[in-house]
Amino acid sequence: MRQWAVWSGSAASVAAWPLAGMAQSVPAPATAPAAPDSAAPSSQAVLVYPASFFASSNPGTAFDMIQRLPGFTLDVGDLDSRGLAGASGNVLIDCSRPSSKSDNVADVLNRTTAVSVERIELIRGGVPRIDMRGRAVVANVILKRTPKTEIVAEGNAFVYDNGETGPSGKLSYTRRNGERVTEASLYASNDRGNTTSGTRDRTTPAGTVLQAAALDTVERYGSYDARGSIQRPLFGGKLQANAVLDYFQQHDTQTTTILVGSGDDERVREASYYPSGELGFTWTRERPRSTFELTGLQRLNHNTYRGRFDSVGSESLFVSRATAGESVLRATDTYRPGGAWTFEGGGEIAYNFRDSQSAFAADGVAVPLPNASVRVSEVRGEGFAQAVWNPQPKLTIDATMRVELSRIGQTGDVTRSRNFLFPKPKLLVTWLPKEGHQLRLRLEQEVAQLNFGDFAASSDLALGTISGGNADLRPSHSIAAEAVYERRFWKKGVFELTARHTELFDVIDSIPLAGGFTATGNIGHARSNVVRAALTLPFDKLGLKDGLLKLNSAYRQSSVTDPLTGIPRTLAYQQRFDCNVGFTQDVKGGRFQFGFEHGCDVARVTGYRIDEVRIGRAPPFAYVYGQWKPTSDLTLRLDLGHLVNGSSATLRDVYDGPRTVAPLLFREERATRRGRYAYLQVRKVL
Repeated sequence: MRQWAVWSGSAASVAAWPLAGMAQSVPAPATAPAAPDSAAPSSQAVLVYPASFFASSNPGTAFDMIQRLPGFTLDVGDLDSRGLAGASGNVLIDCSRPSSKSDNVADVLNRTTAVSVERIELIRGGVPRIDMRGRAVVANVILKRTPKTEIVAEGNAFVYDNGETGPSGKLSYTRRNGERVTEASLYASNDRGNTTSGTRDRTTPAGTVLQAAALDTVERYGSYDARGSIQRPLFGGKLQANAVLDYFQQHDTQTTTILVGSGDDERVREASYYPSGELGFTWTRERPRSTFELTGLQRLNHNTYRGRFDSVGSESLFVSRATAGESVLRATDTYRPGGAWTFEGGGEIAYNFRDSQSAFAADGVAVPLPNASVRVSEVRGEGFAQAVWNPQPKLTIDATMRVELSRIGQTGDVTRSRNFLFPKPKLLVTWLPKEGHQLRLRLEQEVAQLNFGDFAASSDLALGTISGGNADLRPSHSIAAEAVYERRFWKKGVFELTARHTELFDVIDSIPLAGGFTATGNIGHARSNVVRAALTLPFDKLGLKDGLLKLNSAYRQSSVTDPLTGIPRTLAYQQRFDCNVGFTQDVKGGRFQFGFEHGCDVARVTGYRIDEVRIGRAPPFAYVYGQWKPTSDLTLRLDLGHLVNGSSATLRDVYDGPRTVAPLLFREERATRRGRYAYLQVRKVL
């Protein structure tokens, strides 16, 4: 804890240097008249940025504008989470979220041209008419009401240093006329994934070389989707409806060529196919003092996997098939009696299932797996009530109580069902001591979702491991206390310091199963501390017009008891420290733009299995880019990435059984490089 406090104080001292002598009031952004789809008039809690604020960067899309929103980082939400609350991003379009989970808000923003944007409202704390979905900060993009048709074509291509290419293309159509909106888009991509070359070395515990090998990995994937949505007035309200069809396929090959030592060459070939579809709708009705919203969603997907390991005189085969679906219905009603209070209540009910079958064979002999065939289903309901109180313009108190009830059933190799009940209270206090300063305090109980894939057996043939399924999983839950201080200055400048302490219960990690298998399970209680600092520094007053520097860093500290050793350690795969620095410069009113971003840390994480310890290490990322807009409707951009081209490594200590009692068999280091790349983007508004 002492180290945490020292780091926090140091970060604040270093990042606060541009704030010295700037205690004067920060000019509020120019405001625009409130529109029907708007959060509130401009205030310290709702900062309004008109389109003219972004003119110096000459943005092409609403996404470009969000990227330049001071002190804001886009979060598209957890699109793999079940239900709607956790999947919600932190951006709204005319006070509404996309009715699709698959069509994330970043895609919507990229399809929306900048000339269609009236303004962007940055909402910090609860305000009337805005469903924050548990977030402390959201951006609300307000679109113009004038009729407009937009057709956008985009062609992109990765060019890698080994001569490979990864082309992709998008075509989108949008027609807006007041409350009537029609959208359609097509996307296709054929690119490489984690294609690397390097080495794999194995040594004895004493350091004697057992084996040295060349390691080459080739991944190739194709992604294709078609999307459509409409918005229409209906029954005195507004209806949004969408449909999505996706298809994804991936083929991987890993070749190990023995250079030194005993052993035979190896090859792993894997193939995955993943078609999916989605239908969704949201109906909203505004009344003088209330807003009612009803959302429905249906998703279906199917996954087929086949992995094969071959060596001289040895082969193994792992196959799996899984069909999954999600059905959700959510209703909310917001009531504004007037004065300082706003109330919201509602509920969500969802049904989810995953039906999977797995099989594993070694040298033609079937190997029984724990939970090789399993169907997992969940019926989950959540009710919530929220009260937002503004006792004075500078103070907002947001109190929410959510109660989640779920029943998870399992059939197949194991048949059982369990019920879970979790209250999820939250208190968020937002205080504005004076203009340009804000303090946010949050206390909340959070509940994680179980990954249905952990109930079934799985494989990682590239590392030669098989994991069993676990029928006894329980959701992890936590209590988080968080404080955020935000300081705004120089119109575009923002300094933010966050400190968070979390108590975690039923932590999910690796546990042993009968038969020597490792599975995912619950290992008990843990603690975690996070300190994060972020600085956005405009260079206009330092003599460099339209230059912007961004610095971000985070320090994490955690403790959990290892289920095998009984000794405290950090949470698995938690990175202790990370940071990055980025700079952008607009020239000639945004006609030209260039910038860079660099990760100033070496990523290092540790994972713990029953019979091995894994350490992952990755070099800092670095890229530079340049952008040119020869005309207002044409954008050309070039990125150069992986400039450091350092070696990523996976270090493994592999034991002959449980690592507390079994001897160490060997140490393995896999070191690979992905290579540099160039990325060319051409975007045309037709």
